[in-house]
Amino acid sequence: MPQHDPHQVCRSLFYVVSRLIFALLMSTIVGSPLWAQLPATRLDAVFPPGTSPGKPVEVTIAGANLDDVSQLVFSHAGITAAPKTQPAGPFDKSPQPVENTFVVTVAANVPHGQYDVRAAGKYGVSNPRAFVIADLPESLEVEPNNTADVATEIQSPMVVNGRANSPADVDWFKFTAKAGERLLIDCQAQRIDSRMDATLIVCDPAGRELASNREGQRGDPLIDFTAPAAGQYQVKVFDALYGGGNDYCYRLSIGVLPHVDFIFPPAGLAGSNTQYTIFGRNLPGGQPAGVSVDGTPLQKIAAAIALPAGAAAENLSLNCLIEPQQGGLDGVEYRLKAPQGLSNPMLVGIATAPSVAIEAETNDTPDKAQKLTVPCEVMGQFYPMRDEDWFSFDAKQNDVYTIEVISQRLGLPTDPSFVIQRVTKNEQGEEQVQAIATVDDWGQRDGGPEFDNRTDDPLYRFVVPADGMYRVLVREAYGALTSDPRHVYRLAIRHEKPDFRLAAVPGDSSGALLLRKGGLDTVRVVAFRRDNFDGEIQVSVSGLPAGVTCPSVVIGPANNTATLVLSAAENAAPVTGIVQVVGKAKIGNADVTRTARTGGAIFAPAMRQPNQQEMSVPGRLTRGIAVSISADETAPVALQAGGDKVWEASRAAIVKIPYTLTRRAGFNGKIDAFFADLPANIDAPTFAINPGTNSGEFQITLKNNTPVGNYNFYVSGFAQQLAYSRNPEAAKAADERKKEMDKIATDTAAVAKTAADAKAAADKLAADTTAAAKVATDAKAAA
Repeated sequence: MPQHDPHQVCRSLFYVVSRLIFALLMSTIVGSPLWAQLPATRLDAVFPPGTSPGKPVEVTIAGANLDDVSQLVFSHAGITAAPKTQPAGPFDKSPQPVENTFVVTVAANVPHGQYDVRAAGKYGVSNPRAFVIADLPESLEVEPNNTADVATEIQSPMVVNGRANSPADVDWFKFTAKAGERLLIDCQAQRIDSRMDATLIVCDPAGRELASNREGQRGDPLIDFTAPAAGQYQVKVFDALYGGGNDYCYRLSIGVLPHVDFIFPPAGLAGSNTQYTIFGRNLPGGQPAGVSVDGTPLQKIAAAIALPAGAAAENLSLNCLIEPQQGGLDGVEYRLKAPQGLSNPMLVGIATAPSVAIEAETNDTPDKAQKLTVPCEVMGQFYPMRDEDWFSFDAKQNDVYTIEVISQRLGLPTDPSFVIQRVTKNEQGEEQVQAIATVDDWGQRDGGPEFDNRTDDPLYRFVVPADGMYRVLVREAYGALTSDPRHVYRLAIRHEKPDFRLAAVPGDSSGALLLRKGGLDTVRVVAFRRDNFDGEIQVSVSGLPAGVTCPSVVIGPANNTATLVLSAAENAAPVTGIVQVVGKAKIGNADVTRTARTGGAIFAPAMRQPNQQEMSVPGRLTRGIAVSISADETAPVALQAGGDKVWEASRAAIVKIPYTLTRRAGFNGKIDAFFADLPANIDAPTFAINPGTNSGEFQITLKNNTPVGNYNFYVSGFAQQLAYSRNPEAAKAADERKKEMDKIATDTAAVAKTAADAKAAADKLAADTTAAAKVATDAKAAA
């Protein structure tokens, strides 16, 4: 039913449409009108969160603003869905859809892997949720199964889809194993967009705990279980914090399944097809690897992995979880194919230097530093416990190198750092060591709270101060506490080769990117700059639906972000399209074009107040950005500023930009506005647009050290007392349905009354007839 509150305070976001160029600064400010935090389709959960090709499966969805959702849209055309319907009732004219329930069919040729699914309804095409296509039989948890005596039975190998339906919900399953059989029990939860912090416990028939795990891989538990005897065993699944709800789903797989723990080396040269060592469990033909994880020995096999070259090497595989900090890497997905099925996916990277070296195992002290020929990329391990790796190389004065470690960005729970030293000898031939730099975490939260791309990996631009030998010590903060061979790393020491990658994230990525007529929405673009590239990046959008426009923007020097503003015409027709963001830059003499990867939040962040720091929420790369135009709603307010012109100023200048405000649907409230995406060292105080005011100006003040360059900024804010009637069409339909039901009730009552009157008349006639018969009988008897 609709909600209408004339005193509703509605968060609004609007953008200054103008350009500002600073003399010397050459700064661009681009912005636009208003986006309000009005309803947008949000998909929180899909259950079951996956299936296998073949038999159709019934899927339910949960979320917010799911009004009139009639479609599920998958990132693979071979996965389709139709609304589930139930037969027409006595008062229905046709079969009726079952709310938020669909029948999903997967074509036989759909590759196994993880895809995106979105819900499409009145308030646009939603954010994506993970949907897994597996090569194993599938089943569903059967409630009640919250105690061991009513455990759901699983036939290994199998995937069972379950959910912690409520806080403190515990799910029990039982399975049969042969003596000595090595079963992998894997619970996918956080890897498939679930809120569940899952924990697994395996028990014997007497209820004794045999194994448990909470943090096996990427936040999800994995148990490597070898049955001590033939018989039935039980596995318990629950949320570690005893949470529950629709978005606490999981996929539990049990079987003699292959599992890859890590691949070494973790990267190779573009265009190569070389041998790698696959470390894992239940590997076909696997040999003892000589290393263990949590006391469990691993196996190893050799396999050739082909890596792409050229433009194809710039792609990043998306059939597994790729977190925001990984968004600037290049790599491909690898899955081991075994008779029992496919393994979990692993990312194999594309090396960033022209040659690859393997860490020597004897480089644990400075005097045994491994000699490198740079530029190169070294593949190593933070293993065993308290491992320290030393490397040395010769360099010439004024040579420039990028030195970085890639480890946490491989999806590992590591925190690497490195130390650079200059090594000389005195007249007595004794080593003299000078510390050049100690380098730890790198990066800032360019993607905001919904796409936090900060990393624990270190990066440093090294300008060689003099000819000679230099040493690098690589170590890891948790290495004194853990001994895990999976903790691999890549140490790159390379000449600068400036480049960039991009990621594009909808302004509110936890819901639909919905444009109301005459309204706007945003896409935040994050630049992953490489090797001191500080040039301008011209960013534009292609594939926009008809009726939508978006001016290009510039990511200026000393900046890693810009905001694209998508604007819908007031007469735009309802439509949905998948847009593509492209960045172009001049690097040296070359024109370089990069297509942006796309990403977003997994969960909705809390609404922030002006100038309040938001807590980051989990995010990942996604498969495209869907843009929708509303069929029947118009944006209530829009701010335009500066006109389509270039604004020019010098350092320390005060820039005043005029604006006009378009108010619609009777909105006349106050707007509290504040700025976003400004470069450093600019004063931009918040400002208010009071009721009844439709024009004015705001100002920004440059400082003496404001960085030179082209920039884009926008203004966001809160619109107060914005009246909004939610889904009046539903109210109208409900009213029509009520009238229809009232008429049926009235007609039924009239028919019932007619029937009752007829029955009363018939009863009276019968009574009269009986009385007359009695009179006749009595008269006859008297005669």
